[in-house]
Amino acid sequence: MDVRTQKTSEVAASASKDLQDVRTEVALNYHLNPDSAQIVYQQLGFGYAERVISPAIQESVKQVTARFNAEELITKRETVKTEIEEQIKQRLAIYNIVVETISITEFKFSEQFTKAVESKVEAEQRALQASNELRRIQIEAQQAEAKAIGEQKANVARAEGIRQSNILHAEGESQAIQIIDQKLRESPSYLEWLKTQKWDGKLPFVVGGGDGGATPFIQIPTGGSASATDEDGGGEGAIQNATRTS
Repeated sequence: MDVRTQKTSEVAASASKDLQDVRTEVALNYHLNPDSAQIVYQQLGFGYAERVISPAIQESVKQVTARFNAEELITKRETVKTEIEEQIKQRLAIYNIVVETISITEFKFSEQFTKAVESKVEAEQRALQASNELRRIQIEAQQAEAKAIGEQKANVARAEGIRQSNILHAEGESQAIQIIDQKLRESPSYLEWLKTQKWDGKLPFVVGGGDGGATPFIQIPTGGSASATDEDGGGEGAIQNATRTS
């Protein structure tokens, strides 16, 4: 009897918990217990694989898949694999056959069920896409609302700042007027002092006379002095003559 690692594969037909037909392909690596190879030969002969391994796989798959619905066989594939492996190990250990590894290479369902699953997945994807789009619209609306509220608050703050500035300016002018009024009551000469504060330092050329005439603010020499002035500077003499004429 060969005690080296052997490999076999089986396609097991079964039904899921929700009565969907399932074809499960199982690949199995195993070997005989070297200490019990003679016993296996005596009890089962060389055809032990067909006599015990194949039935063990078939029965284990049927027993496990019946506990899951078709969708769970896909979504809980690792759990299903583990349970099938445990079932096969227990069944073959009785015959001194050691299971090394088990692989479920495929779960195959009816064409009708496969189309139904595909339709469901597509519907869920469309629903998720619609939900994401709705969420995006809601977020954009919230952002626009927050922006509008922020701009409104900023405008209110600017308006309040301008109002406060105008109030302070008006209060300042009012206080200044009150101070000036108080100073004038205390000292009438205060008005003359204010005039000097406003004067730019330039003297007017003429001032008004009593009879409506013009009197030079600066006395202009007459007679010979005027002629001398004309000779020294024609421009200045012309200005003085123009003043006398006026």
